[in-house]
Amino acid sequence: MPKQNPPPLDEEPKLVVPHLYLDTNILLDVFHDRRDVSVVVVENARNRKWFCSTSHFTLMEMADAEQEERYVADVLREGGRLRDAYRSLRDKKLADDVLKQMFNRMMRKFSVRYPFIRFYGLRDEGLDEAIRLCGTTNIDAPDCIHLATAKEAGCDLLVTNDDPFWRLARDIEPEYIRVAKPDKVDEELRSMGFRWS
Repeated sequence: MPKQNPPPLDEEPKLVVPHLYLDTNILLDVFHDRRDVSVVVVENARNRKWFCSTSHFTLMEMADAEQEERYVADVLREGGRLRDAYRSLRDKKLADDVLKQMFNRMMRKFSVRYPFIRFYGLRDEGLDEAIRLCGTTNIDAPDCIHLATAKEAGCDLLVTNDDPFWRLARDIEPEYIRVAKPDKVDEELRSMGFRWS
């Protein structure tokens, strides 16, 4: 159920606004205008004035992904083989100006196009919770950070395209936080009691 007290009996019920947590893969989809279903979720959240949060850690994961894509593209452009590019990812060297340009572009795009997405930093208790999740579930460490952040930020629903994460997070007992794929967000929110016009 939505985390909001019911109105007094003499008042009209107010629309309850859901709070979504957006996993890194959703934001990468939006950033690159790929996977329409992810873009639709974020645009619906914007248009419906829903709360959206993600972790500061998301920015680091996105920067990693951007740097890896750039490095592989550079290797291929220089005539290298894809297999070799992936093998040498840990040793990638991108120029400082390229790194700054990529990061500034990413931050500018978020601040201009998606100012309604809040970046949430875990407190010590949240980090302890992420560590506990790492030790008691089969969920990867980065995804434990996302789960703990979503929980600490008071999110109603975590949205991800990551199938293993989605499956494992749904099975935490007792239910830790609701998790949905982007194409099931509206359905999941309605099942939780949220309504919108």
